[in-house]
Amino acid sequence: MVWVLLAGSSWAGQKTVIVTAGDCADAGLIGGAKDFRESTRKLLGSDIMEPDTVLDIVRPRPTRSVQDLERQIDSAKTLFYGGQNERALELLERALTELERADPDAKPWKVTENAYVLQALVFKNLDRTRDMNEAFRRIVRINPAIKLDPEAHAPSTIAALEAVKKEVARLKKISLSIRVESGAPGSVAVDGQVMGVTPLKLDLIPGVYRVSVFNGPALSFPHRVELPRDSKLAIDLAFEGAVSRQLPLCMSNVDDGAAIKLAQLVSAERLIVLRNMAKGGVAPYVSGAIYDVGTARQERTGAVSADLMSNLATFLVTGREVAGIRRPDAVPVASSTVAPTPSDSPSAPVKKDEPPKPVLKPEDAPSTVEPLAPTPPPEVAAQPARPGFFSAGRVVGFGLILAGAVTIAVTAGYTVSCSENSTRCSDPNANHWREPGLQRLETARDTDGTYPDPNTQAGIEVLEKLGLRETLQDTVGPLFGLGGAAILGGVLAIIFFPPEAPKLSVGPTSGGAAVSLSGSF
Repeated sequence: MVWVLLAGSSWAGQKTVIVTAGDCADAGLIGGAKDFRESTRKLLGSDIMEPDTVLDIVRPRPTRSVQDLERQIDSAKTLFYGGQNERALELLERALTELERADPDAKPWKVTENAYVLQALVFKNLDRTRDMNEAFRRIVRINPAIKLDPEAHAPSTIAALEAVKKEVARLKKISLSIRVESGAPGSVAVDGQVMGVTPLKLDLIPGVYRVSVFNGPALSFPHRVELPRDSKLAIDLAFEGAVSRQLPLCMSNVDDGAAIKLAQLVSAERLIVLRNMAKGGVAPYVSGAIYDVGTARQERTGAVSADLMSNLATFLVTGREVAGIRRPDAVPVASSTVAPTPSDSPSAPVKKDEPPKPVLKPEDAPSTVEPLAPTPPPEVAAQPARPGFFSAGRVVGFGLILAGAVTIAVTAGYTVSCSENSTRCSDPNANHWREPGLQRLETARDTDGTYPDPNTQAGIEVLEKLGLRETLQDTVGPLFGLGGAAILGGVLAIIFFPPEAPKLSVGPTSGGAAVSLSGSF
């Protein structure tokens, strides 16, 4: 029975991530996923990983646009010219932190470069020469050809930059080779500056860089690359680019294996994948599957109409049968897959007096139609039937309760029988109780003289009663405990193993169709 309790809570405390997969612009799918998440949060509480937390792990997102950050840098410049160097430095550091999160296709490098130049000027005013040179170095390692406008900057500032450029030119360069391992080639951005297209080889000075690859909407995760020596970087753009840049958390047009990989990256222990199953005029259905991330094993899968997302959450998280759950392969398909009738064909003549054709309902739409020979419908699962009274768990539970009750009844009868005739349940000559009984009798008789001599008939009767008491203590107590434990185990079995509903399925056969009914009764 301990196993029963553990099985019911085997997923407790495990981090679960919910990923929407498919068309990330599908409002129905995104709305259904939101309802599903709210229902799942009621079941799992804090064990649900929030989507913004997941995205921040793999793809830290900017909280402000590049244009907003450019205006913040202009404000820092105003503070700098007003002599408020510390406040200007604070604004610049915050802007540079945000610029590191900016998407490379937003072209953040020019703004980043201006921020580093202004930061160097602030450090120069504060007599922090080493920090000034480091700010210039962050620019030169990406853009060695940078030049300052002599009309806007003092000769000493220009000289400091030129000295850093000469220093960087003398440093030994490290080779970094970047390629796309899976997916189309893409543009390579280093610290936000686009450097070329994959496959690409760069010569950089030693240091830590932020590398990303993008191709249209597909953007890789930012990869932190440390270059103490020649390095190679392979990026799976097909996988990384499928993850949405912003909320909601969604992966575009990937299989469940990619979602499992994402769950592994964020250290989740369980994964739920949601997909939209039907479009094109058919009532929307959303499928869900739950996985054990460590083994990549699918635990359960099912599909529901979009208005029953809470039922899908209950089924996936608890495994309990609820109304409206279908197998994903039994979901009605889009009406666009229905073969056209002659009047639907573009070349067919239109009859003015022809009555309108009835509209197919979702449940009437066949799953597949061939032009010449229609195929029978696929096997479909009926709506969950009312559960039967008996199930395997209940049979075991009632058996344990019956066994426990019989044990207690027999033990009680044995106790009453022994109480009426102690000789029947004890042997006054048995060594296992006689010697201790004699010692107790002698001790009691010596103390208060109550008990008679053990060699007399009265003494023998006392010994029999002592033997009966010890016999009952050795056998009756454990038997009562065993019976009670069996009854408790039976009750728990009935609670934790509810009856299963019989399942009705219909499927094609060579001669037509077949109906099967399975379940516990």
